[in-house]
Amino acid sequence: MVAGLALHRAGADFDFDFGIQTMSGHIGGWIRRARASVGKINITCGLLREPSLFPGVDVIVVRDRWLVVTKPVQLLIHRTRPFSQPNLIDNIAWALGESVYPVNRLDRVTSGLVLLGRDAEAAGLLGRLFGKREVEKTYLAISYTSGGLGLGPGDHFVIDAPIGMDTESPIRVKRSVVAEGEGAAAVTEVRVLGVDGGMIWMACRPRTGRTHQIRCHLAHLRIPIVGDLIYGTAPDEYIRRASGVSMPASPWIQESPRLGLHAWRLAFEDPTQAGRPRVVVHAALPLDFPKPRGIAGFSLDCGADATRQRSLRDP
Repeated sequence: MVAGLALHRAGADFDFDFGIQTMSGHIGGWIRRARASVGKINITCGLLREPSLFPGVDVIVVRDRWLVVTKPVQLLIHRTRPFSQPNLIDNIAWALGESVYPVNRLDRVTSGLVLLGRDAEAAGLLGRLFGKREVEKTYLAISYTSGGLGLGPGDHFVIDAPIGMDTESPIRVKRSVVAEGEGAAAVTEVRVLGVDGGMIWMACRPRTGRTHQIRCHLAHLRIPIVGDLIYGTAPDEYIRRASGVSMPASPWIQESPRLGLHAWRLAFEDPTQAGRPRVVVHAALPLDFPKPRGIAGFSLDCGADATRQRSLRDP
């Protein structure tokens, strides 16, 4: 919205012109604070443009009490501070004209499906499904591989390794696999969909919900995800890029300008409807998602059947 505020106190007029592309309700706290310190506030608002979804944001499924949308890379799920950069929740609420409540979350650099409650109670019911691990989440990932693991199409394995903060890394948010009894239990199921020279295409199902779980687990096996600046590059390169320092693109970035991880599938029993019908939702691959070269006709069927299965705890 665009708001012009005329603030009046002791005969003095203060005029402020500023643009806000957000729901009008989000300026309520600022207005209350201004009224308490200044006095009378006159507000006039005009619509900047018709409500619309950001590029890459699509509504996939709408039900009476929830909906599923897609999030592109570099878009936050929600605001981190007042009037911060654009985010998914504000955009959906503005476009649809109603409040929405995020049930699951994705890293900023991950694209894909986000489940939103249309009321707080529905969000709570759906959130409990995630808490009880009753939601099947499937991510598509493309990684680098040296071939040392000998993985091929149809291979199916489980990474069972606890995750904790990487106390030796200068990157504050980085996680790492830690010893038994330390960190939090983390289990990721992986199915290989295709291999193309130095690239491997996988469907990953996290059985637990740890921060950076898939990224950390795959890097632990020395098959880091394409475009991963935290787990696939040297720490100094990540820090320099995060600080805005210009530098030549590494092979990781030359291969993909974005992270090769996409939240592709959600499956759950709907607790908001009688009989709890099963819901399965898929998200098409974004145009900017790195594609494996030379893999023709590989299947995105992420069923439980596989040609081989094993447990991988260490590289």
